[in-house]
Amino acid sequence: MKNVYNDPGYANVKAELHDRLDKLMEKYGDSYKLAKSFIPAEPDSSNYRQRD
Repeated sequence: MKNVYNDPGYANVKAELHDRLDKLMEKYGDSYKLAKSFIPAEPDSSNYRQRD
């Protein structure tokens, strides 16, 4: 898998997806503050699968 999030060639796709996310969050009464409240400050590494 290749991460293209910061690839300039995908800037338009990234912007469109962020716009869609913002609209959905507004529609359902969600917020970034609320979303981040579900993300642990320190990820539990035991949840990650080790590579072979």
